[in-house]
Formats: sequence, C-alpha cells, structure tokens
Amino acid sequence: MLASAGMGIAADRARLHLGRAVTFLEQGMLRESLVEANSAAYLDQAIRPEALLIARMCILREFVGEPGG
Repeated sequence: MLASAGMGIAADRARLHLGRAVTFLEQGMLRESLVEANSAAYLDQAIRPEALLIARMCILREFVGEPGG
C-alpha cells in the first residue's frame, strides 16, 4: 500500500514539473523548461512522451531563435 501511495506522489510531482515546463516554455525560458521537462520524465515514465515533446520544442525554438528566448 505504501508503494502505491509513493507512486501517486511521484506522478503528482511529475505533473507539476510538466506544468512548470510548459509555463517556462511559453515565457521563452528554454533552459528552465528543459530542466523541468527532464525532471517530469524522470519522475513518471507515463508522461515521458509529453516531457520529450516539450524538450523538442525547446530545442526547435533555440534553433529557430524565436524572440523571447
């Protein structure tokens, strides 16, 4: 029972990191977004695809050189 409770906490924390990653990405804070996406992917493998998508968006914005980044 305790292990499942711990996994729920990890999943909640991963969602929090993922939300922060999106917020940082919208603000043009690419490094911070990448760090948060990495943390989310590490904490919960189920949201890894979303975290990797955010990481790809950070990299593309860096290559394109969008304003605000």
